[in-house]
Amino acid sequence: MDEPEIVQQLHAQENNNPIGVYGWRKRCLYFFVLLLVVVLLVNLGLTIWILVVLRYNVNGMGSLRLTDNGIRVEGQADFIGPLFANSISADQSSSLLLQSSEAIDVNVDGSSSLSLSNSMCSITAPLLQMLSSSTGGTPALRIDHQGVSVGAAHLDVRGALGLTLGGPLETAQIVSVPGDNLQLLSPSGEMTLIGSQGVRIHDGTGFNGIELTSNDDISITSRSGAVSLDGQNINLPRLQRAGSGGSIYEVCACSSGELYLVPSTSSCDNHNGICN
Repeated sequence: MDEPEIVQQLHAQENNNPIGVYGWRKRCLYFFVLLLVVVLLVNLGLTIWILVVLRYNVNGMGSLRLTDNGIRVEGQADFIGPLFANSISADQSSSLLLQSSEAIDVNVDGSSSLSLSNSMCSITAPLLQMLSSSTGGTPALRIDHQGVSVGAAHLDVRGALGLTLGGPLETAQIVSVPGDNLQLLSPSGEMTLIGSQGVRIHDGTGFNGIELTSNDDISITSRSGAVSLDGQNINLPRLQRAGSGGSIYEVCACSSGELYLVPSTSSCDNHNGICN
């Protein structure tokens, strides 16, 4: 078979068996290509819609801004889960508001915590300090396992029931609010005032006086000095009287220190039986 015949035979085979995708296969291929284009356009539209709604930009998202110092939120932010941060602060011209419908819990490494709820504020820490910026950051209040220490210049208690203590109070001075009386009361126990250099009770105005009242004994003791009662009038209206006679009495003392009165016309020796 010569060459022209071979060429004619190949052309005849190509015409009988064409090369490519034809028929239903071609229609399926076009359908899948069209479907892919539709999906691509839908995804592109959704992406653009999300970018527009969330206001994405090069500096952040919406009211959220990424700065060199951290994250800045302009306006109100809602957190569904826990928030982990080294510090949370507000602008100098605005206040910081933390709000929750249930409770707000602030935890530091599991050792210290602050819990705020509708009915209670709980602080748990091995050491609690409240610092005063007006005094250079010195502790105004310090609470630890040893007790409570007030570092302020004075502690002002203005409640109707005053201040109730379950233990000793160590202070240099107790002063009432101007215009009000100062009352030191122990309803069911005893009260002891101790000063290493003495105890001074002073009425600053000089008009209301000082009153000591007790359901039992009142003891004033000086270990190494004297007890001085200095006043224009010293009244002991309830001293025991030995006899009666006139309006003038003498003051007698027993060896135990007990005082009693005898008529001025008599002597203490005549009534020393009271001491027994």
